[in-house]
Amino acid sequence: MKYIINKILGNAILSLLLEASATPKPSGIDKINKIKKLSFENYLSTISYISYYYYLSIMDGIKGKFKIGKRIYEATKSMMENQSGGNTSFGSILLQIPLITSTAYYLYRNKNLNFENIRETLGFILNNCNEIDSIYICKAILLLKPTWLLKVDKYDLTKRNWLKEIKENKAKPKDIMKVAEEFDWIAYEYVNDYEITFKENFPAFMKFYEEAKELNSTIIKTIIWILSRRMDSHVYRTKGFEVAKYIMENARESYKRIEKGENIFKESERLRKKIEIYEANTGTTLDLVTACLFLALFLIKI
Repeated sequence: MKYIINKILGNAILSLLLEASATPKPSGIDKINKIKKLSFENYLSTISYISYYYYLSIMDGIKGKFKIGKRIYEATKSMMENQSGGNTSFGSILLQIPLITSTAYYLYRNKNLNFENIRETLGFILNNCNEIDSIYICKAILLLKPTWLLKVDKYDLTKRNWLKEIKENKAKPKDIMKVAEEFDWIAYEYVNDYEITFKENFPAFMKFYEEAKELNSTIIKTIIWILSRRMDSHVYRTKGFEVAKYIMENARESYKRIEKGENIFKESERLRKKIEIYEANTGTTLDLVTACLFLALFLIKI
């Protein structure tokens, strides 16, 4: 059991550290670039102070007593209380806590690492969440004092009746995410048992790593690749459709140039200059990278 706890917690924390420190990123925070009041140190602080709730999530999985919503709320509260940058990693917390819990549940009961079985376990756990988990997740979102919420037909956090609506419908996290899956990739992952992570991003990351045998450039290339395939949800929410489309199209051109032999880091810096015109932060893409990094670290020894 000690090995399972150490490995899962180590992978989770290291995945956040590797994403945060990857430099030069085409967008977001890294060791040399800030965005407004957000700095690299804010991310380091978040990672340190949410680690305890990641540990609790592992123990939940081992015991088979799932508290997905509560752990997301606790980790988010700790993030907001222990550094001054505000929301640094909420998307990563949303993605990683179910992933951590399901991996712990599976590995404690099975000796062999099997990613498809971990995904099935993840689906089982998400399907067995309840309205209490949904309420905790919504309260975690409200801790961020978000200005980027879009109006939706049901469970709209911009309205006063969201709590009553969740209780009356006994809405699970998958239910509240369903209303946002068309424009939010983290919501899409919840509804579809992390289809993007397991079927697209993780295989692509491993392919890039096998080619480069180096993590920093692999992370940067993966970020650009993901940006080239779909509009970033955070950019869409905060800057609108046209800016999100502009970034995707420029990322597509950058990825094509990388495939033709252009230096990854030079291309990343070039893309960053274009993204900075709109002061956009491709936060959802970076969150998705932490999820596939968590899985990849079971196969990669640094």
